[in-house]
Amino acid sequence: MKGMDFKRYFDCGKRLGLEPYQIQYSLMEETSVLIQNDGVKSQQIGITQNLSGKAIHDGRLGSFGTDRLERKTPLMMAENLLEASRFGKEGNPSMFLSKKSRYHRSTTALSDFVPSDLDTLARLALEIASETKAKESRVTLVEVSLTQTIGTSRFANSYGIRAKQEFKAFFGDVAVICKDESGKTRTGSKSFVSFRNADELLKKSKTAADKALKAACDFFKATPCPSGDYPVVLSSRCFASLLSFFLGHLSAKKVQENLSLFAGKIGQKVVSDKISLVNDPHSLSLGSANYDSDGVPTQSFKIIEKGILRNFFYSLESAAKDGVESNGCASGGGNGYPQVVRMRPGKLSLDGLLGKMGEGIYITDIRGLESGVDDQALHFSLPCEGYLIKGGKIARPVGMITVSGNVKDMMEDILDIASDVSPDSGASIDTPSVLVRSLSIAG
Repeated sequence: MKGMDFKRYFDCGKRLGLEPYQIQYSLMEETSVLIQNDGVKSQQIGITQNLSGKAIHDGRLGSFGTDRLERKTPLMMAENLLEASRFGKEGNPSMFLSKKSRYHRSTTALSDFVPSDLDTLARLALEIASETKAKESRVTLVEVSLTQTIGTSRFANSYGIRAKQEFKAFFGDVAVICKDESGKTRTGSKSFVSFRNADELLKKSKTAADKALKAACDFFKATPCPSGDYPVVLSSRCFASLLSFFLGHLSAKKVQENLSLFAGKIGQKVVSDKISLVNDPHSLSLGSANYDSDGVPTQSFKIIEKGILRNFFYSLESAAKDGVESNGCASGGGNGYPQVVRMRPGKLSLDGLLGKMGEGIYITDIRGLESGVDDQALHFSLPCEGYLIKGGKIARPVGMITVSGNVKDMMEDILDIASDVSPDSGASIDTPSVLVRSLSIAG
């Protein structure tokens, strides 16, 4: 990283008529181990680097990326950007950051982060696997993966803008295969993260293991429920997954292209007044960033306030079209998306929310998000499982069911929200569980 000479790249670009010209560079060192039961399946230490650039030549935009950094790379990059610009879309300097600004300090590289070596991670993973298997007699396989990632990314352009971000974190995942007395098998998994040290990672693994085992063992005897429209509580993870599709419609570029359901809705009520969302890019999260893909400093701002839409997500390109300032949400290609979304929690516990629903379905897992959601109309039909709720209490597990609805309608029909947020989860979309008036369940 210290040897990255951006001037050489911009000098090569200038000779070929590339102006303006921007570069993003990342370098990541990963130490990882994968354990199955009581043995090491794989372990490795690796370094990856990526370099991407975009530039304008004769009014057209070219982009190019590579993972090879050699003495000839600056010239190779410039030549490929020149070639790409011949087939690129129209571009103008407003797509490039020219105003120098102050950047927030990286929040994904804590001063008290303590790195570990491969042997320590392997011992830790073996301990997690052993403890997980001892918790449940029906476990036939435990798989634990641990990864330490330490990296830096940099942004530079020919206007003299420079930005840097560091990243240090541990990632973990515990997965189990369980078999019941009839020979039926089920799987469960849960991820966890620490931005500090291996001891904190171990502590979080215990909760993750319990949730993975519950996901597997609770549903051996799950059966469908009768088809119909039910009040539904969506777990925090399920709601966050569906919310991501809703947020995609708030990209300013999508609004400008008439592909959003919320064009002209700024200042209007678009969801339940129970919903308040903020973009919080400087919190401790996997999505935390101090600059966006345009190099613009990221910002904290309200997205939705008590159901009222306050902001779209802008890149430099979309901001120029609307004659406004970018709010630091560029995600590539002129699109906009928030870095870290946090939802204001409610006052009820999860049990309190189930009690308020009284009768209905508590959905804890949904699948098929890659193909089961219509990005444009926001209709969805997804396999799921969870629990039948009677008298405000869990009655039995339900499985082999499908939940259907529309994300926009669902957001309008939220009756209440729980207090079960997990601010230390590291999730880029952090929400509580929600109570929805009605969704269609097919058994």
